Amino acid sequence: MRVNGGVRELLQADARYVGIDPRRGQDVTVQAMGQALPLRDASVSTVLCCGTLEHTPHVEEICAEIGRVLCLGGHAVITTVDEPWPAHGMDGRVPPAPDEYYAPVPLEIVVRALRMVGVATEGGARTDSGDVFVSAHRQLIRLNLGAGTVRKRDGYITVDANPLARSDDARRVR
Repeated sequence: MRVNGGVRELLQADARYVGIDPRRGQDVTVQAMGQALPLRDASVSTVLCCGTLEHTPHVEEICAEIGRVLCLGGHAVITTVDEPWPAHGMDGRVPPAPDEYYAPVPLEIVVRALRMVGVATEGGARTDSGDVFVSAHRQLIRLNLGAGTVRKRDGYITVDANPLARSDDARRVR
């Protein structure tokens, strides 16, 4: 078991791994902030964000970046902590150093932030001890905007909501 270590050894041998952290460390391949990931849109099939969100005031921005880089059909697994988990530093030290950020992150905050960027949560749980787990995936969002021409392109749905459009011009996206 490795505490605060990477997950690289859990991946298939041919999987491409990108370990992102603002600090240098084991299995860190790119130093970057979570709210500004240096990755292309829809370029990642799996995101693992473990023990990070409680150490940043940028929870919503990081969730938005997860949604941005996650490809259609891609999955995200996020773990964080809420009350009554004790305040701790990024290295696990209790209490955290005075210059380290720490704040509990309720399950509802993570779920709402992911849904705001089109990432559907498949499951979420919070234990009595404060552990928070979220499993999510990026999917097409279906909208009912009434009559209009519907087109599906590059994973997005566009609707010509012109009220003059004939209803028989509308196609259903399945």
